[in-house]
Amino acid sequence: MLLKLKEKTLSAIQSAAASGDVSRIQAETARLSEIESLIQRQEAINQQLHLLSDTSSPPLISLRQAQISPPLGKISNRKRGAQRRDDFVQECESKGIRLTQRKGALYENSRGEVVGIAYASERKDNAWFLGLPSQEIQHAVLICEFNDDQLFTVCLPKQFMERHLKSLSESKGQVKFNVRTRRGQYFLVIPMSGSVPIDEYVNRVDCVA
Repeated sequence: MLLKLKEKTLSAIQSAAASGDVSRIQAETARLSEIESLIQRQEAINQQLHLLSDTSSPPLISLRQAQISPPLGKISNRKRGAQRRDDFVQECESKGIRLTQRKGALYENSRGEVVGIAYASERKDNAWFLGLPSQEIQHAVLICEFNDDQLFTVCLPKQFMERHLKSLSESKGQVKFNVRTRRGQYFLVIPMSGSVPIDEYVNRVDCVA
């Protein structure tokens, strides 16, 4: 219905432009903007419904369900990221996986391998942009949060990083991770390689052990 309404509105704009009706162009353009906003919201809702109904997809974690820190409200991203990293380390410890902090976002597992833990809130619909020190990490944990009460964690193991680290973008000593979700699937967008599926690493804390 929304798509048909969009087509009708576009047609009305073209008709108004042909007749030079400026006021009608403005009115129909405003209507088009509202329709496109509704379409985006509908797509987001459809994706959420797909995730909830698709038992093969890794589940999104509610902070309440995970029994970690509640929504943090309006605090800085730096403080929020530190809290979410602490939550992740505690979750690992509850599952027998010990991570020891070296400095900042860098930790060490029981084998002495460096685990980088990055955090980001949703920058735009279904997209998260994260960064970690490029020369030190052997494992990468990407904590992606949205709506202030849901998150999922991508745990990229050493083998994955060895294969793809050099292909990732770098800026100011940090390697950049571009995480996307689409139709219930998870991807890491890598320059030259495109969208690499990462479903198998979502909410898999054992990957960094």
